[in-house]
Amino acid sequence: MARYKYIYIRFFLNINVKKEVEEVVMRNILDLIFILFVVLIAVSNDAYASEYLTINAKANIFWSGKSAQSEDGISPTFISFSSQTGQYCIFSNIKGDISAKKGELPYHDADGGDNDSTNILSYDGISGIVASNRYLFFVGMFADDTEPTEPAPDRLEYTTYDFKEISPELNQIFFIGDGLTGNGSGEVQKFNIPPKATRLFLGFADAYTFKGQPCCYYDNDGDINVTLEIVESPEEKDDDGGGGGSCFIKSLIKIKR
Repeated sequence: MARYKYIYIRFFLNINVKKEVEEVVMRNILDLIFILFVVLIAVSNDAYASEYLTINAKANIFWSGKSAQSEDGISPTFISFSSQTGQYCIFSNIKGDISAKKGELPYHDADGGDNDSTNILSYDGISGIVASNRYLFFVGMFADDTEPTEPAPDRLEYTTYDFKEISPELNQIFFIGDGLTGNGSGEVQKFNIPPKATRLFLGFADAYTFKGQPCCYYDNDGDINVTLEIVESPEEKDDDGGGGGSCFIKSLIKIKR
């Protein structure tokens, strides 16, 4: 009888030990799944942040948001995102060379050529742009979900390019260049996004001798690569009750090349 009691007690203890082990293992598995989930989210954001966009020298910024387009150039690259107050974007790792006339004009970087100036008129609801001692430089334009229509916003005029931040309006072309306060050096520039914007178009502003009506994209050559990040201001995050801390990269919905 004592032997049976011993066997029963041992069997009962084994069951309890096995149960405790299974519970510990299950807790560890759940913890591991949670950690992997967090890591995957972080990796996903980092992967997007480091993605290069390619912008061809023929990308006509005056086609931005237009349903009907001419045959001069190609459609600009655009990015869609959610509208929100307090967002801004930065550009980095901009590389590549472009020419305003293949075989005749020299190649230059995203900051533009420096032996001529730009004075391009507004066109069909999109502002032109004025820039001293620069031509065929990398530009952007924010838009909402509607097609740009007249009247166009005022043209931005650039005499220097060392600004630290800028707040363009919807449908207003703005200078990006290499995204730095200097040519190939300096601080990263900040481009504030209009609260109602849902799209960012990227391309170039071109015209005959870089003045007058936009045109003459057909003979451009080359392309640039750029890393784009859209960031939410930490102040806005505090206002929304999300807590303080560093800025974070927002997830973008679509990239169209």
